[in-house]
Amino acid sequence: MRERYLYNGNNVRGKKRLIMGEGVFDVIALHQALEANPVLSEYGAIGSFGISFSTNEEQQMGELKKLIELGAEELMFMWDGSKQALKSAYTYALQIESRKEIKVKVAQLPLNKDPNEVSPQVIYECISQAKSVSKMNMLKAISTF
Repeated sequence: MRERYLYNGNNVRGKKRLIMGEGVFDVIALHQALEANPVLSEYGAIGSFGISFSTNEEQQMGELKKLIELGAEELMFMWDGSKQALKSAYTYALQIESRKEIKVKVAQLPLNKDPNEVSPQVIYECISQAKSVSKMNMLKAISTF
């Protein structure tokens, strides 16, 4: 059932840029960091309920498409700082990017850290260093583990 929804999706309608965390506490931490920095006001935080994303039109992808219709132009994955989470983020990001409906990036957190375990400053750094989606960037990122 979790794969049907995007956590906090109803609160980011009209935001141009979305940052996707995994769980509820990650989304709360992302939201607080974004709210504290006026420069990032066009960002909104959503959650996928784990390191998976349903590309089924009637599930999470359908929810993302609604946000795209309401103005979302960019999606940034910021899943936990583990090899598996990073690999999954790039895998789903490549699938979403291939649809040519939204620009997709992946942000890499410090090793074994969740968004709710780092300071807002670390979140800002991860946002600024986020990589565009490509197989080359995926291989480079995964090789750092």
